[in-house]
Amino acid sequence: MNCPAKSVLVLADIEGITGVYEKAQCKPHTPEWREARHLITADVSAAIAGLKDAGVEEIHVRDMHGTGYNLLPRFMPEEGVFLKQGHRWYPVPLLGEIPEADLAIMIGWHAAADQVDGFSPHMFHRDIDWVRIDNKAVTEVEIMAAVLAEHGIPVAMVTADLTACRRISANLPWAKTVTIPKKEIGSKKTADIHKSIRDNAREAAASREPFPCFKKGPLLMESSIRGDIRKGYFPSGRAVLTTLLRQSVFKGVPASMIPSILNGYRWLGFWQNIMN
Repeated sequence: MNCPAKSVLVLADIEGITGVYEKAQCKPHTPEWREARHLITADVSAAIAGLKDAGVEEIHVRDMHGTGYNLLPRFMPEEGVFLKQGHRWYPVPLLGEIPEADLAIMIGWHAAADQVDGFSPHMFHRDIDWVRIDNKAVTEVEIMAAVLAEHGIPVAMVTADLTACRRISANLPWAKTVTIPKKEIGSKKTADIHKSIRDNAREAAASREPFPCFKKGPLLMESSIRGDIRKGYFPSGRAVLTTLLRQSVFKGVPASMIPSILNGYRWLGFWQNIMN
């Protein structure tokens, strides 16, 4: 018997959001980004509406782009929604504490750095050229899926551009995908996409049994960091994520300093929220 989801984790990025098609929209403090904050909030709110349609009682939202202060809480549903902004290092890099959840959906994600035909293709940092897990090229979505698998949380739905969706579907064939066009679109097309996000989120939460978790460790990771090819086995998705961040975003930074740096980013994001 299928058991509908009662708790869902939503991870939101900005490059794959409806109406985002210029890089300036992803850069904090620009006029374009200020408008994109409303766009990401609208996509996430559409997903939340679908989850609520399915009877989900707890919806945990993580704001993943930049400093993690992009969503506009005042325009989001409040009842049963728990938004956490800003990144942490412990216990899980970027995510901090991972709540108990029946499944996860990922809104607004993007292609990997080696997918040059995608919009703003990258993987955490410009130093990362490409990443493969168990001999398969991946995007950030699959790495996050490996992390969530260790907590028993399958990724059931992803929204992203066409290029990203093709790779994600190959690696997570069970996940529902909503393809987001990377061009200017009108209000009717936007409404259609929001309906699709809402419908797919509802269906995912209402029939969660078909969604398995991504493979758990050990994981064979191969990567290229500024042309330097690296290869090794890692015990977990968390170890893969930690290693990639240490090799790129926090290259040369002592491990003991990283939590303080992220705390500084949270303060920056907090003031960024007030100023914008």
